[in-house]
Amino acid sequence: MLQPRELAATQGFPPDYGFAGNKGETTEQIGNAVPVNLARALVKEALTGTEPSLQTFTPGEEVSTTDD
Repeated sequence: MLQPRELAATQGFPPDYGFAGNKGETTEQIGNAVPVNLARALVKEALTGTEPSLQTFTPGEEVSTTDD
């Protein structure tokens, strides 16, 4: 089994990132985390991508998933 630091590295956490708790709690935190690079890409797309965007979003409006 991988050690918590090895698991954190596979998720993209920096080597000096601090986790709180014992080994089991640390492993759970890492397992429940959104990978750092995925989170960064999602935020970048949300802030700079094309429609639908945060500026054009209308609550309750259906978003088409097809290319019409």
